[in-house]
Amino acid sequence: MRIAYLLTWSGDDRTGVFKKVTDQVATWERIGVEAAIFVATTPSALTAWSQVRQVQHIEVFRNGLEAGWIQLPLMRALQAWRPDITYVRTSPRHFVISRQLRRVPHAIEIQTDDVFESRGLSLTRHATTLATRRACLKGARGMVFASRELSERASYRSFSARRTVIANGIDLSRIEPLPAVQGRGQGLRFAFMGLPGLSWHGLDQVIALARVRPAWNFDIIGPSAADLSWPVNVRAHGALTANDYRPILSQADAAISTLAWFRNGMNEGSPLKSREYFALGLPVIGAYLDTDLPAGADFYLRIPNQEGATVDCVEDIERFAHSWQGRRIDRAAIHMLGQETKEQKRLTFLRELVQPAPTN
Repeated sequence: MRIAYLLTWSGDDRTGVFKKVTDQVATWERIGVEAAIFVATTPSALTAWSQVRQVQHIEVFRNGLEAGWIQLPLMRALQAWRPDITYVRTSPRHFVISRQLRRVPHAIEIQTDDVFESRGLSLTRHATTLATRRACLKGARGMVFASRELSERASYRSFSARRTVIANGIDLSRIEPLPAVQGRGQGLRFAFMGLPGLSWHGLDQVIALARVRPAWNFDIIGPSAADLSWPVNVRAHGALTANDYRPILSQADAAISTLAWFRNGMNEGSPLKSREYFALGLPVIGAYLDTDLPAGADFYLRIPNQEGATVDCVEDIERFAHSWQGRRIDRAAIHMLGQETKEQKRLTFLRELVQPAPTN
């Protein structure tokens, strides 16, 4: 099978989406599938994408208008490659190529409730999403939802595409677990990775926690010191590569994942950062039902998905982090997060979308 991966993403190798896409395609190749990436990105991310062997074609945009129109040459390059099926990380910009997409078999990955999320970004983004989403989604043969909750959303109910649920995974072979921190005493240290400006990541909830526990230390990766007013026990490192932030995470007793999905109307998911934390052996604090851990796990502290939860649950967080001091997660306990099994399931689904049903 020959699969084209189509996406528009402004970030480079410091972002979770970049790592997720490149891990997925590399895994497809190991399984025996021919795959290529067709990406629209920004000048700042061009070098990183250019260095990915599986990238077949890149278009560069500098503003929102360009991000739409460059979809046309991107789609022409994809069609010339003649894939059996196209896997799409969807974007409102795909409205420009919606007719062309409907002519090729394709499946769409659904990571969020786009209607609810766009409402929290801007009036312009919300209006654009409402105006374009049906054209962008209705031609898909399949939809791959990152959570059961999303697959049941009313906003996706009217689409007739076949459905499957596959939570985000991670290539466990790519990440070496961190050694446990020994002999540091009682002081707790937490790490948080996120992107500035995305309210559902819940950075403000992390800051609120830091203010009520000034003796704890917090390392923030992604946002920079210019993005917010930080308490003295918080250090903002800005955007870093994995090689640069690994030493920082190695000092953490626990990591903090998504804390404010209530702002997107979501309660279930599998954040990319949580997969990386788990692969590194870090216990995680989050405010969502993890799709891969429906019964919970001793290495995941789930707090309420609501405003002020970190402060309300500060004693639970303290007990959890203390219980993990000097320890890391056993790799065998997170086998269900591995990329190989998840991608086998995804490829089976994609094959079923393009292969004719057997006749009796």
